[in-house]
Formats: sequence, structure tokens, C-alpha cells
Amino acid sequence: MAARLLTILGLVAGMSLWALAAAPAGASFPGRNGKIAFARDEGSGGPAVDVMSAGGVPKRLAKSGDDAPAPSWSADGSKLVYTAAARTSSEIYVVDARGKHPKRLTSNRVSDTSPAWSPDGSKIAFVRNANGNAEIFVMDANGANQVDITNTPDADEDSPAWSPDGSLIAFSNQPHGEGIQPLEVFVMSADGSNPHPLTDDGANDQPNWSPDGSKIAYEATIDDQPPAIYVMNADGSGKTALTTSHVDSEPAWSPDGLKIAFSTHQHESAFDSEIYVMNADGSSPQPLTDEDGVIDRHPTWQPLTR
Repeated sequence: MAARLLTILGLVAGMSLWALAAAPAGASFPGRNGKIAFARDEGSGGPAVDVMSAGGVPKRLAKSGDDAPAPSWSADGSKLVYTAAARTSSEIYVVDARGKHPKRLTSNRVSDTSPAWSPDGSKIAFVRNANGNAEIFVMDANGANQVDITNTPDADEDSPAWSPDGSLIAFSNQPHGEGIQPLEVFVMSADGSNPHPLTDDGANDQPNWSPDGSKIAYEATIDDQPPAIYVMNADGSGKTALTTSHVDSEPAWSPDGLKIAFSTHQHESAFDSEIYVMNADGSSPQPLTDEDGVIDRHPTWQPLTR
């Protein structure tokens, strides 16, 4: 979203868009948490989707070439959807957990990004940007029946996130207009009806539901401070900052509800960000990646069902 990018660029001079944002191997996280997939840009070869275990070495899962691959696991942890660069557009692809059998789900001359799998595995929400307007669409998991569920020509929507029971979708909303417009977290029914804001303080994005559906973690920029990870109740009450020290974004709750992974920029180099994990209350943040000259962002946590 334009406001989010301008805010972060103003806070971290020279940062690029990225610097803001396989068969299982090795030990998984405790409980029912699987691996973390994330977007990685090493500078050469373009952005890609990697996957790692706790304390493990990242493994390449899929090439992307898009500025924001934004991977998302299926509910059973067997597949990932992500954004990849096509010849003249960004499109949604799916690949299995071993990085095999990639399949293109969208095909057009506009930008399709930010895919998010529904909890029952039957639908994928995503963002389509056509003619300068970003809308949230929903399609079948095989790419069929693509439907615009927001249909708001006077605003841009982004970052769809399904509630655990599949009845709601949280997302970000930014009205069109001169200058920087408010960027807020909204929620709507899964069919696009009854959209309403959960935040009202100017720069909020990247919502992610807790596994029990009671809370939403999100990225917030408050009073010109660097972007931080916040959490609120599902009705928008009880907003609490979990991080305060760096440029932190893109929270992802662990399937067991005990941890939150996120991306963070903590170094002087613009081309450098890492994936961290912390307790759900914001305590004990620990790095999962830390490589100079590499941008890691947009983590998504694999659920284990067996």
C-alpha cells in the first residue's frame, strides 16, 4: 500500500520495497507447528520462497521473481500458494511442500498477489490490482470461479487473512485520494458483506489471526514511530504493542498459538532483514535467519495435521 511504503521509506532511508517486508527435514517446532516458509531475496537470481525448521538451514522451495512472493500454507500443510512474476504480470502459483508440481492458478495481464488459503482448503483469497485499483478476490483452490468480493473502486484492499473458522476475512483498506490516506485493518464476512474497521489510527496492515480466532496480530505505525507488531482482540479492542525497537512487520501466528514469527530490519544496510520468532506476548524475540546482504520477509507457519 502506498502509505505504508512511504512511511517505511521515510523511517529507513534508501530501503527498497523488500527491505520493509520440500520434504520436511530436521526437527519441527514444538507442538503442532511445522516449518516456516518465507520470502528470500539474495540480490542475485531474484526473490524466491524458502522453507526452514527451527534452527535449521533454509532450503529453496520455489523461484518467484516477484517483489513480494507472500507464501501461504494450505490448512493441511501439504501445499503453498505464492506470487510469482509472469511475463507481463504477477500471478498466483501453488506448489507442494517438497517444492514439486508447481501450477499456475491465475493468468491475466494484471497483478495478482497476497494469496491466502481458506481454513477448509477449498478457497484462496488474493489481491487483484487492475487499472490502479486493488480488490480482494476469492477463487476455488484450483483457480476457478474468481470473484471480486470487495468491489470498492474508491479504495484499495490488501493482505487478506481468513479467520480460523472461515467465516471472516481480515484485510487492510486504504481510500483513494490526494496525499497519504489512512491505512486501516478491516474485517468482513467471507462473502465480502459487512466490512467494517478494527483500527482507526492511520497506518495498520498485515493482519493475522490467532489459531483460536480470539486475537489478530498486525503491523502498525503509530505517531511516526517505526512499524511494530501489535495484537488486538478480534473485535478491535485491547490493542497492545508487542515490539517497539526496530522496523517490524508481517506477523504470523504459530499453529499452536504460543509464538509469532515476523520480519524485522535491524541493521544499517537497506538490503538486510531477518525472520524472528517471539512468544505470543512479545517476550524472548529470537532470530531464525541472520545473513548479511539478504532480505528475508513474510513468514508463514506450516500447520501439522498428522
